[in-house]
Amino acid sequence: MRKPAVLFFFRDFAPLYRKSLKDMVDVASQCGYETVVLLEDGTMPPERARVDRVYSCTSFANIDDVRSRVSEIVKCFPISHIFALFEGDVYTAALCREDHDIPGLTPDSAIHFRNKTVMHARARELGLNTPHCCLPLTWKTLTDFVEAVGLPVVVKPHSGFGCLNTTAVYFFEELQSLWGQIKNEREHYRVEQFINGEQYHVETIIRKGVVVFEILGRYLAPILSYRDVPGGSVTRRSQLTAHEKNILSSNRRAVSGFGLETGVTHGEYFLTGTGEVYLGEIGSRPAGGSILPNVEAATGVNIPLEWARVELDARYTEPKLFDGEAGTRFLTGKKHGRICSVTPTIRLLEAEGVVEAEIWKSIGDRIGEPSRSSDFLGYLVAKGTSSEQAAYHVERACGLFSVVCE
Repeated sequence: MRKPAVLFFFRDFAPLYRKSLKDMVDVASQCGYETVVLLEDGTMPPERARVDRVYSCTSFANIDDVRSRVSEIVKCFPISHIFALFEGDVYTAALCREDHDIPGLTPDSAIHFRNKTVMHARARELGLNTPHCCLPLTWKTLTDFVEAVGLPVVVKPHSGFGCLNTTAVYFFEELQSLWGQIKNEREHYRVEQFINGEQYHVETIIRKGVVVFEILGRYLAPILSYRDVPGGSVTRRSQLTAHEKNILSSNRRAVSGFGLETGVTHGEYFLTGTGEVYLGEIGSRPAGGSILPNVEAATGVNIPLEWARVELDARYTEPKLFDGEAGTRFLTGKKHGRICSVTPTIRLLEAEGVVEAEIWKSIGDRIGEPSRSSDFLGYLVAKGTSSEQAAYHVERACGLFSVVCE
């Protein structure tokens, strides 16, 4: 009898996705599963990820083709689990599970984590605060909404990620210009009230309805400001305020109410000056950017690896955690063009508190204006005994980084 198999949907989107796939494939193999990867034509899995079989599809955006390819795969392998590492594939993976009676997140639950309009409607049913919103079906609908809630507002796709095509609109003239850009695709967008407050994120691992790991993080800069300020965050593990504890309880309510039994989530929240907690959005997948290595530095928990363990390891035990806090920032430069010099990684690793640094670009590479919140040159991670100390080490180390373009 053939041993069970695990199917991974993999997009070669960034170096951290390659590491996540490698770690999860290793766990699956150790647990006695065959490993199968589905990727897009023209790409290959990372060399270090030793998978048993590779299949390809024309594009993950072509959902019919993906489902057809999965149908071919299940004829050859007894697939027991499907993992989607990328935000855009969560719902597609759920459809494939339903097609073939594979356990895991169903479409009914997956849509809560993927479509922001459905997400916020369900969150309000669960008693969570969400920003007021409207669907910009007509110009009058849009302007009436803006008149009611005031500027700024945020315009975003229903199913976006990484702030791609997401815009904060501060002036009426900007709204008019943006309407000209989206009006022919208005059905794909939503408009939200701008929530003025600190931004947080929560990483959660759930096994059979029980939260086995969660950690709160605070963003060091507003996510939508990524074109001006590189993104980053710091863990918040000790001395939480009552309001920060409310973020964790709100996140647990969302995870449970959205129907996730086993898996991981990355949730984003706003905390206003008056202590109100608002759900921004939540996905059923690991965090992006440098949040994963930051969490691992602070706690010792590799979230993608732990996700594979809670799904596949029949003898699963909860991880033992490190002490301390960690902070991270993306590395960037103000100038764009061809790189002629860049600070070496070793210089950053010599800075006080820094435990990890990666630079993804080299001399001769070209860099341009970022189009989403993860479009940068690399990142660094620093540890500290407190959140404040970790953030201090991060800012000091980032001051050592420079890139010169011509």
